[in-house]
Amino acid sequence: MERLLTEQHFLFLRFNAGENLIEELKKFLTINRIPSSTFTAIGATNEIILSFYDLEKKGIWTKQSKKILRLSVLMGTVHG
Repeated sequence: MERLLTEQHFLFLRFNAGENLIEELKKFLTINRIPSSTFTAIGATNEIILSFYDLEKKGIWTKQSKKILRLSVLMGTVHG
């Protein structure tokens, strides 16, 4: 991962093929003492786990895929 640009409160990061997005993002936030953040990303992945809370079933629905997928938008929140 490399830091491409810092503009006011925005950081632009580039992750390399094979890097674990979540683990690298957690490491970056810890090193830079950022307690929480929202993020938006685009790109591709060869493995993904999708999860959401199902209100009717009162449980978490999860699906894993191990195929190449294009991510047109990936948004999330992380807390330290």
